Amino acid sequence: MNSSTYSLSRRAVLRHAGRFAVAAPFLTVLGCSEDPLVGTRLSFSGLTMGTYYRVTIIRSRSMSEPHRIQTGVERVLETINWQLSTYRPESELSKINASPETVWLEVSPEVAHVVTKALEISRLSSGTFDATIAPLINLWGFGPDKQSVYSHKDKRITEALGKIGHHLLEVKEAPAAIRKSRPDLHVDLSGIGKGSAVDKVADHLARAGAEHFLVDIGGDMRARRASSIEATWRIGIERPSIGSSRTVHRVINVGDGALATSGNYRNFFKTAGFHYSHIIDPRTGAPVNHDLASVTVIAPTAEEADAWSTAFMVCGPDAGLELAERLGIPAFFIIRTKSGLVDQPSSEFRRFLIG
Repeated sequence: MNSSTYSLSRRAVLRHAGRFAVAAPFLTVLGCSEDPLVGTRLSFSGLTMGTYYRVTIIRSRSMSEPHRIQTGVERVLETINWQLSTYRPESELSKINASPETVWLEVSPEVAHVVTKALEISRLSSGTFDATIAPLINLWGFGPDKQSVYSHKDKRITEALGKIGHHLLEVKEAPAAIRKSRPDLHVDLSGIGKGSAVDKVADHLARAGAEHFLVDIGGDMRARRASSIEATWRIGIERPSIGSSRTVHRVINVGDGALATSGNYRNFFKTAGFHYSHIIDPRTGAPVNHDLASVTVIAPTAEEADAWSTAFMVCGPDAGLELAERLGIPAFFIIRTKSGLVDQPSSEFRRFLIG
């Protein structure tokens, strides 16, 4: 039985008011015409968070009506936008960022959960993932603000570094609240929020009776496999290539789980002979400068895959692989060398590779 095959890429920032500054990867359905389940498929898509969303479901008898499922998905996505967007001044996160208070601020349980997970991954990654990186993102022009620095030597980077640090943010989930240690601390959850949205949509589909489905929001994915269906989801990892060319580099099998890819070859700018990627190192304040082209992570949840793919991209090829091995995280590193691209999967990732 053939499975669905997709091409997965990552992160070209779009600046649409009211949306996350997140990726718009290019996803290509390569077809599954020989799949006997193709006639029972339900697919729908739309726009959200500055990118696309796409849901594919193998229909089951216990599932809700299709139009009710799609309406529910769009309601879930709109709620998350109002909670986590840094582009909407009235969003929950924007209000937190605008607050001059350093007391506990009441938040929704959903925001508290995402912040809790972000801080957990920040600690485990020794700060290579940091949700307080907003001042640096904005300085480099990859957030809501207009770009103001064009060199890693700009003195304003040092000033911005003094305003960030995951240790400056606290969270509690009962009652849900967060506290900033600095009034000017700004939180940006775009490195985990899109993955969290994928998980919320997947939860909605499961409650609606869907048993076998794939949720994709801008390249962050969550797959579920029904016990009665043999087919798994086949997903293609895009070959890192600067320009318009898009080809599948490797194909993986995913049954139940989530995945995300982070790369530095789609969203960048060049000036004075330097290549500046949108992947910014919270420790230095500058875009990463190493030979790692992309990282694909498989995890139980999309928010974990989303955040860890960014963390490993910041780490670089050697430190990233070492961390993935130590934590037992399935991660696939594509490294640029003088002789071409080199694949380096972690031990846990090898079982997902096809061929």
